[in-house]
Amino acid sequence: MNKISYTLTVAFIASITTLALIFYLSENPFKKQDNQTLLPVITKAELEEHNSKESCWKEIYGKVYDITDYIAQHPTSPQVLLRWCGKESTEAWESIRSGRSHSQAALLMLEHFLVGTYQENE
Repeated sequence: MNKISYTLTVAFIASITTLALIFYLSENPFKKQDNQTLLPVITKAELEEHNSKESCWKEIYGKVYDITDYIAQHPTSPQVLLRWCGKESTEAWESIRSGRSHSQAALLMLEHFLVGTYQENE
């Protein structure tokens, strides 16, 4: 039994260490970067056009993400994501359960869906 406990403890510590290294070695996706100007600017009107399961864009922290292809893979029911399509969704991102934000891993995954920066004024 001690070998099992020891193995589980080592595996847990290794997992936590790996996640911490990923967090500290990766760039913060919400930090303004020099190449951000290369991204297209998405207006509020354009964002609002992508409000369905066929085309679902969300604005989070001033960036716009096309999560259409991810909806079926998300761990919750599609309805949870669909109600935020075409909208500013930072508050929803920050409070998934009991005021808790999404994980750092989810934050890194989100960057794969980046399509532009948000501009409220048209």
